[in-house]
Amino acid sequence: MGGNGYGQLGNGTTIDRHTPVLVSSLSGVAAIAAGEVHTVVLKQNGTVWAWGWNWSGQLGDGTQTERHTPVQVSGLSNVTAIAAGSSHTLALKEDGTVWTWGNNSKGQLGDGTTTERDTPVQVSGLSNVTAISAAWDYTVALKQDGMVWAWGNNGNGQLGDGTTTDRHTPVQVSGLSTNVSAISAGDYYMAARKLDGTVWAWGDNGSGQLGDGTTIERHTPVQVSGLSNITAISARGAFTVALKQDGTLWAWGYNAVGQLGNGTQTNSSIPVESNINLFLCTYSFSPSNYGYGNQAGSGNIAVTPSTGACAWTASTSDSWISVTSGSSGIGNGTVAYSVSPNATGSARTGKISIDNQDIYILQAQGIFADDPNDNFIPYIYAIYTKGITTGCGGGNYCPSVVVSRGQMAAFIIRAKYGESFTYTTTPYFSDVPDTHPFFKYVQKMKDTGITAVTGTYNVDGLVTREQMAAFLSRAFLGMAVVTPNPYQGSLQGSWSGTCGMTNVSGWFTLTIDAGGNVYGAYYDDDSDYIAGFADISGSFSASGVAGIYTWSGTISLVNNSLNGSGTWGGASCSGTWSGTGN
Repeated sequence: MGGNGYGQLGNGTTIDRHTPVLVSSLSGVAAIAAGEVHTVVLKQNGTVWAWGWNWSGQLGDGTQTERHTPVQVSGLSNVTAIAAGSSHTLALKEDGTVWTWGNNSKGQLGDGTTTERDTPVQVSGLSNVTAISAAWDYTVALKQDGMVWAWGNNGNGQLGDGTTTDRHTPVQVSGLSTNVSAISAGDYYMAARKLDGTVWAWGDNGSGQLGDGTTIERHTPVQVSGLSNITAISARGAFTVALKQDGTLWAWGYNAVGQLGNGTQTNSSIPVESNINLFLCTYSFSPSNYGYGNQAGSGNIAVTPSTGACAWTASTSDSWISVTSGSSGIGNGTVAYSVSPNATGSARTGKISIDNQDIYILQAQGIFADDPNDNFIPYIYAIYTKGITTGCGGGNYCPSVVVSRGQMAAFIIRAKYGESFTYTTTPYFSDVPDTHPFFKYVQKMKDTGITAVTGTYNVDGLVTREQMAAFLSRAFLGMAVVTPNPYQGSLQGSWSGTCGMTNVSGWFTLTIDAGGNVYGAYYDDDSDYIAGFADISGSFSASGVAGIYTWSGTISLVNNSLNGSGTWGGASCSGTWSGTGN
C-alpha cells in the first residue's frame, strides 16, 4: 500500500493504494527490501526480483525501464540476503560475495568506479560476508570475522574510517574490533550491535541519532549511552531502535512525529524506553501426558495465555513428534500431538515449542517399532541383543505372526543341536507319538527344560513370534520366566520438598520400560528443565540446563508412587514424589 507513481507496489498499475494489494505473479518469497521508489524481493530459490522506478538501473534487469510488475534481476542465483538504498540495490550470495547495481554517483556499488550499473557487479575485494545493509547512497557489510566494511558517500563520516572522503571500494570501520554481530544503515549514519549486547554508532548526529548524549557528528564509532543486553537493532531515517533481552524497546534520535514511541515529540540524544513491551504475553500449559512407553501415543496441551489477545504458535523439530492440530492460535487453545513408536534401542527426549517456551516429551526404550507392551518384551530384547533375531523386516518384530508349536520346536532344536542329538524315546506327550515328524524335536525340548508343559504338547497349536522369543531365550540364554516391571509405561505427577531453606516444587515425568529402567525429566516451578536422566535399580542422576543444576539420590516405586531424597544444585534436599501411572 502507499504511493505507486512509479509502479513500486508491483500490482501492474500506478494508482496509489490505501489498503494492501497483492503483488502480481509472485510466490515463494523469503525476504523483501525497499528503496526510495523501488522494491526488491528474494525468493526461496535464491533468485532476486524487483519492480518500480528504474532510472539508474536499480531493478537490475539490464534496462532503465520502469516496471509495474516484478522482473528478475539478471545473472543472480544462490542469493541469501538483499538490501536497498535510495536508488541502488545489493545482494549477498551464499559464497559470501556481495553484488550491487543501480546508481553509483558516490561509489556506493563498491566496484571502484562511479559508473551506474543496470546489471549486478561484484563488490571489489570483499569476501566472507554474513550481513549487508544500505541507505541513501552508501553501503555496509559485516564479515564472518566480525569486522565491518563500508563504501560510498561519506559526507558525514558514515563510513566510520575517521574521514569524510567518499570511498569507491570498501574500507574498514575503525575501532569496532572483531565482535560485531549486527549492522543497520540509517540516513547518513550507521549503527552496530556487538556480541556483548552493546550498541555503537557513527556519522550524522543532528537529531541525536547516535545516542551518545550529544548532537556532534562522529567519524568513528561511539558507544550508545546506557544500553546493554541488546538483541536487535534498526536504524532508519534519523532515529534508531533497539530491542533488549527483556522484551523492552528503546529508541533515540528524531521524534517530530512520535517515532520514539515514548509519548512525546521531542528528539532524544540518549535512549528512551518506548511504551511497548514485545513480550507481554506469558503462557501456562496443561499437557494431558508427558511420557510414553515405546509405542505410538498422542496427547494434548492446553494453552492459556496471560491475556486473551496473545497469539501463539506451536512446533517441534523432533521427527518422532508431530503437531497434529493447534499449531497456532489466539487466546486459549489446544495443541494436539502424536509420537511414533520408539525403535531406537534407547529412551529419548523431545519437545514441543510454544512460542519461547518448551514442553518436553519422554519416551521409553524400544528396539522394534511394534514391540508389544506385555510379558514377552524381555525375551524379544534378549534374543535381539544376542543376535538371534533381527526382526521380520522394516524395523518390526511382527510379534503376532504365528507358526505351529511343532515347527517352533524343530526350529529351536535344529538351531541349538543340529540334526544329530540324543533324546528320550518314550513319548512325553499324548499328541506327539514317536511316529510324528516333529517327535524328536519336541522330546528334546522337554529333555532340556525348554518347555515345561505336561500331558499334551498341542503340537499343531499356533505360537506367536513373541512366544517364540521366550522359548529362544530359554534355549540359548538360559533365561527363566521373566515378570515385567508392573509400572511399565509412564508416571506423572509432582515433587515438593525443601532444599536447604528453600521450598521447591514442580512436575515430573517418568517412563519405565519392561526391564525396570526409568527415564525421566523434572521441570520445577522456576522453569529449570532437567533432561533425560536414566534410572537403574532405583537410583538416578541428572544434569540440568547448561550443567547448572544437578540432582542425585534415590527413588522407590511403591504402590504406583515415588518417594525420594537427594541433592539438588549442590543443596541437600528431601521431599516426596507422587504421581500415577498409565
